[in-house]
Amino acid sequence: MLFIPPVNGLADNGDFLQVLSQNGLYRLSTHGSVYFNYVIEKFGIMQFYNENAVPIYSSQFLFVKAAIALNKVFASFHVFDVRFLGFVYYVFFLGAIYLLTRGLTAPHRHFRNYVLALIIVFVFADTAFTIPFNSFFSEAGTYILMLYCFGLFLLITRKLVKHYRLTTIAFFAASLLLIAVDYHNVPLTLGLLIMACGLLFVFKGRLAQVYVVIGMLALIGMGAFVHQTVATRYQSLNRYQAFTHGVLQTTEPSLKVTAGGIDSQYALMKDNDYYPNTYSAILPDSKYVHRHLISKLNAAWTTGYYFNHFSQFLRLLDDAGKNVMQIRIQSVGNYDATAGKLPGAKTQYFSGYSLLMQSFYPRKYAFNVLIMAALLVVYTIGMVNSFRHRNIEGVLKFFLMLGLLTVVILLPVIDIVSYGTYNLSRNMFPVAVSLSLAWILLIADWMNRRLWGMPAKSDHSGEKAPK
Repeated sequence: MLFIPPVNGLADNGDFLQVLSQNGLYRLSTHGSVYFNYVIEKFGIMQFYNENAVPIYSSQFLFVKAAIALNKVFASFHVFDVRFLGFVYYVFFLGAIYLLTRGLTAPHRHFRNYVLALIIVFVFADTAFTIPFNSFFSEAGTYILMLYCFGLFLLITRKLVKHYRLTTIAFFAASLLLIAVDYHNVPLTLGLLIMACGLLFVFKGRLAQVYVVIGMLALIGMGAFVHQTVATRYQSLNRYQAFTHGVLQTTEPSLKVTAGGIDSQYALMKDNDYYPNTYSAILPDSKYVHRHLISKLNAAWTTGYYFNHFSQFLRLLDDAGKNVMQIRIQSVGNYDATAGKLPGAKTQYFSGYSLLMQSFYPRKYAFNVLIMAALLVVYTIGMVNSFRHRNIEGVLKFFLMLGLLTVVILLPVIDIVSYGTYNLSRNMFPVAVSLSLAWILLIADWMNRRLWGMPAKSDHSGEKAPK
């Protein structure tokens, strides 16, 4: 799918420009057909000074820079083939799948673990997850690094590593890179911190615990750094669209915003984008709008508004719930122009999991809350049983599950307050990955009779925690 023509990937919806300009790439063609409808396979490599670069940092650029270096070695110094980026992502993806599969199946090779390995491939090699590899969307890096964080933590949990400290360092490194992929990933910091709290139970020595705390502080620092250097650049845009695509999504919006101290005339901006493609009554990025509207729309105002209109907030959360398992980016095509497909056509290759979830997964936010409660009960019992048997595995799994479910529950809330319903399906991508990981952990523990924190006799349940 990624490498053999006709090449599959994701077409550009306009979001590629920043990544391209930051990494010395440019479009070879600006014809309208290259937007939204067809995948761009070839890009130009700048040969001189890059005047478009601005100081924006993202760990996604590490993957892009590696792909450009490979392209120059094996193909061209002037033309970049997006399949080199797909190859870089694919190599790291294979490593993540290995860690995930080993963490869920080792040390046994029972028939049920072969079945479990097939389930892992069915879920996590789904095209909806892997097709962003041939694109400059940040979902590719987010997905792979989330798998690494989960897989590394699971290896520590199940005592499948010899060097706990090195694996812990690798977990924090993957977590830091995950937060730095995209500023929308900053809320993932809380879930990662909860998982990291479990590591304090792994190491009994005070010095090692201090290192874990330092790692947790590094996560907080990275979240603050990304928010300060990247998210603040889009502060006006996000505030405006949280207002037009969130606060105004109600009946009689003019009366409701007036009660909050906003002029009722701004209710006319309902569903408007910050950069409108069509006629707008007033430019959203004008000084007048910024002074009389955007400057008032901070997080405290938006939170207070939803507190006073809680039924509207719940309805918006259900809108988020409808998009949780809409994993694939639907607004762009998946084929290049030479494939002979209709503009914007989507590939169905190896899409069983995403199609099942898209068709049958309940589209209510309350369902995810119930799932969280049920899983927390199960893994709380497992944690208690682990304490009784002096086995740390159940304790770490509780923190692992709690971290995943924190993302599932809190990310929709944060996104509605911060961005409204704008671009919900993409913003919910980490939620879909977290839910999939939570389900696969539950299935693996059930199949291997580890669900209630009762280790199998052959597992190393009597090992002492490392110092």
